[in-house]
Amino acid sequence: MFRASLRDAPRSRRHHSCPHRPRRLLRAARRCRRHRGARGDQPQGQPVAVLREADVDVPPRRDEGQLHRLHGRARTRRHQATLEQRRPDSGVREALLEGPPHGHAERRAAEARPLDAPASGHELRRQRANHNHRRARREARLTEPLGALGVYNGVMRRAALTFAAAIALLAWPGAAAIAADKNVSAEDNFFNPMSVSIFVGDTVTWHNAGSNPHNVWANDGSFKVGGAPVTHQPTSNHWTDSFTFNSPGTFRYYCTQHGTKDGRGMVGKVVVIDPNDRTPPKISSLKAKPGTLCTKKTQSCKHPGTHVNFTLSEDATVKGAVKPDGSKKPFAQAFKTSGHKGKNSFKWGAKGLKPGKYVLRLQGTDLNGNKSSFSTTKFTVRKS
Repeated sequence: MFRASLRDAPRSRRHHSCPHRPRRLLRAARRCRRHRGARGDQPQGQPVAVLREADVDVPPRRDEGQLHRLHGRARTRRHQATLEQRRPDSGVREALLEGPPHGHAERRAAEARPLDAPASGHELRRQRANHNHRRARREARLTEPLGALGVYNGVMRRAALTFAAAIALLAWPGAAAIAADKNVSAEDNFFNPMSVSIFVGDTVTWHNAGSNPHNVWANDGSFKVGGAPVTHQPTSNHWTDSFTFNSPGTFRYYCTQHGTKDGRGMVGKVVVIDPNDRTPPKISSLKAKPGTLCTKKTQSCKHPGTHVNFTLSEDATVKGAVKPDGSKKPFAQAFKTSGHKGKNSFKWGAKGLKPGKYVLRLQGTDLNGNKSSFSTTKFTVRKS
């Protein structure tokens, strides 16, 4: 007598070969053996189909303290075989039938590692994949506004992060001066650009790109560049000259042939920022002269509005707010102007104000974002 496959068994038992019914197949095989042995009608000289437990894809028995989640219909799933109670050095293989594993589920269970064993390379890769998935979900939530604008996708992840970092950098008030050195072109009767911002220790280079003679002189005489050598008088040759600024502040300059110190004609300025400066600007000597209000559109006023005079300790942007004198209402912003170090005079039209007494409040913000304390004064608006 020798073993034969189930395919060689009689047709009456071939329908029991469904792989999704291993227990039914085993019971049918045993019943057929008992039936065949009782009848004794096995033909002589023909192979006998003998089925054993080792030949059938049978789930392992459930022993005490063991839980097996194995089923023939879940072949494509990840089968699990865990032990509720076992020794630290015991494995899952002990829970299977004796002998080598035969079914797909048994092989997966036999290859499973103990709970206290180190993770395999495959499991480590799965853990890294799960971590990357969670990171991608967090990143998707952070970049959802960019995706709504159509500037973010999976390929542009690094570009989007760079863009977000640039946005955060631009939120700093002095971000316009991030570039180290700047270049200024002296065109015909104007500087391009007229204003540049740099850090302390940076250099500005001027180049004569026009056909007319030009030079660069500071209003306060702190530097003279361009033009003729030594004398720095205006020349029409294509000269190039530079100057390094080692102290913070605003340095205004002009072309001696096409501009003036008072800001008319061919003029420019260099704003030098100290990134470590945390000193707020100071506003002093604030005064507001009584202003006049034109009551008719056709009436002309010699001095309309209010003249505001103040002194700044450094260059700053000044905001003014007003409210009626004695009123409990909050201040309403009235104007915004750029102030320079020293004395400043500003004429405000006072539009929308009725004749009466008012309180004016000023606050300055320097290039580093440092804000000054409030400075207030009173003024009167009169009818013309």
